[in-house]
Amino acid sequence: MEKMYEAVIFIKPTLSEEELIAVLAKVKNFIIENKGVIVEEKVPEKKRLVFEVKKFNDAYYYFMKFTFEPSLVNEYGKRLRMIEEVIRQSVVLFVAPKIKPKKERKKPVVAETKPEVTPAPSDNKDAGV
Repeated sequence: MEKMYEAVIFIKPTLSEEELIAVLAKVKNFIIENKGVIVEEKVPEKKRLVFEVKKFNDAYYYFMKFTFEPSLVNEYGKRLRMIEEVIRQSVVLFVAPKIKPKKERKKPVVAETKPEVTPAPSDNKDAGV
């Protein structure tokens, strides 16, 4: 049974566009050859790294989501590490967030209060004498 995975891959920033395309082909080929399906991918973009990785301060950031056979995930990680241009990679199981239905709040019962009725002052001055 195939499961959904996410991969984040950092690639050397010194590559030309043609070399980057060749590296991405290597990254995707193992998945496709083993009957995996790439569900989503983002165009690689150069980003500044928070800390230095293998003496690089920048890297191409590449993200993809794919379905794959769980027994092959470790092998895929090994293959990624063997690609010289890949400086950091992470493949994790995708777990869809569970959305809990919102519970309807009961509105507090407010006791109805009747406004006090006060008689209007009378203008009859004769009535009190």
